[in-house]
Amino acid sequence: MGHNAISISLPFSCVLGLLSAMTSTTMVKSKFTWVYASVQLVLVALFAHIFYSLVTKRAILSIILATFAGFSVVMSGSSIIAEILRWRRTWHQQQQQQQLQNQHNSNHT
Repeated sequence: MGHNAISISLPFSCVLGLLSAMTSTTMVKSKFTWVYASVQLVLVALFAHIFYSLVTKRAILSIILATFAGFSVVMSGSSIIAEILRWRRTWHQQQQQQQLQNQHNSNHT
């Protein structure tokens, strides 16, 4: 397979690297970019192994499926975590406002 494998894998790796860099910089804060990109890489490699070895798909098809699966799992997970943190922040703010109102009401009575 030699030169044919390199000619097939090089464009895929360049496109995957570009997509990974774009999604990691737009989806997360700058201090978490490396964590996001690392998890994304691990999931793409894991799904590629699953699709190629266990499901026995062709190499190119398993790479494409692994890319979609890995990227979508990480993007979905990141969105879910962001929503949970946003909900938590809102809930804490509401709790603090209620406590301030209760203290204010108890002082005036």
